[in-house]
Amino acid sequence: MVGREYFLGPIPVSVRGLQDAQKGGILTRQLRTDMIDFALVQRGELPGWTKIDDPSKLSVKVTFRLAYSNLYCDYPDEEHQPDTR
Repeated sequence: MVGREYFLGPIPVSVRGLQDAQKGGILTRQLRTDMIDFALVQRGELPGWTKIDDPSKLSVKVTFRLAYSNLYCDYPDEEHQPDTR
């Protein structure tokens, strides 16, 4: 089964670059974030993070998005079992 969940929370970001005062943006080659344990986010154990149902209905403007995926394998027989030697 494939599913999609959305969470909203703070992402500490370090930026080195130039501020574009006319357009209100930042010119940079690199953004760096702190480590985020998404397992803690999913379990509701990371302070400041909340699960949301529909991101299009948020009252705040999302400025930065991260995506990740989990893969779970179900091996039906021994022929397809991973080699653990």
